[in-house]
Amino acid sequence: MQFGEKEVQYYQLLDESLGMALNAINPEEDLLMVVSDHGFQGAMRKFYVQEYLYRKGFLKMENEKARKRAELVGYVRTLMRDLKLQKIARRAFRQLRRKGVLALEREHHPARLPQLDWTRTHACIPSSSGALASYADIFFDETVTEDQIDALLTDLRTIRDPENGQLLVTEAHREDAYGTGPFAPKERHLIVQAGENTTLPVELARTSLWERRGTNGRGVSSGVHHPDGVLYLYGAGVKRGVKIAPTHIYDVVPTILSRMQLPLHNELAGKYIEEAFEQPVRTHMQVASDSVVIKRLKKLASNTL
Repeated sequence: MQFGEKEVQYYQLLDESLGMALNAINPEEDLLMVVSDHGFQGAMRKFYVQEYLYRKGFLKMENEKARKRAELVGYVRTLMRDLKLQKIARRAFRQLRRKGVLALEREHHPARLPQLDWTRTHACIPSSSGALASYADIFFDETVTEDQIDALLTDLRTIRDPENGQLLVTEAHREDAYGTGPFAPKERHLIVQAGENTTLPVELARTSLWERRGTNGRGVSSGVHHPDGVLYLYGAGVKRGVKIAPTHIYDVVPTILSRMQLPLHNELAGKYIEEAFEQPVRTHMQVASDSVVIKRLKKLASNTL
């Protein structure tokens, strides 16, 4: 994967920040945790899932003109790729933006709703944000039956990449995956996760549902999120050089509280990641007077008085 100048500067800044954090802690007393709820991967394949819904009859565009315009854009884009003129086209677009002919993007990944006829659209993906994480969130209106949703999911699960034979969908969840309660979404929807090396863009009217990322005939990998997150631990009590079993994001808080000798609430999800540490930690139902937190607070108070 190739990085531009801005990406290199960004990663250098991350390295410097991590170095500052390591220099600031005492590895005999302090614990450093580097946590991300998602990982990182390169993807070279696209499946236009919104166009797939269009071809299945779940959504309709605003009018024939809107569809024709989208098809024309898709056709020109395919032609530019086949003729290996993408770099020239990108330079031309940059020049047009500099001269004010085309508006500058104010957001890195702007959300653009497609020009749909909402009176005849019964399922759609209202946001493009899922493409960055290789998933699609398909919302359904009240006219779509549960049998139709099941049939759609069954069909999606049979789709394979014609280039490598990989299944398109690796996981699928309904709206209850977000839990219950006053803030849980009430709309019926289907969340599908694509396999490795595949993203799910929402643009319409592409010539083919599958497409390879590339520039001037050369395959290009684009960075996207990965479902597996990141967890690195360093410092007091951590086993050196040990790779622990896959864990969950909700195990982070119980681990922090346990290392600080603070009580864990009975309803708190997750567990203490015991295999990452040399010695087990005894959890307390109440904060002991000699707990790590109390010691640190007393030390801080003595330094400020």
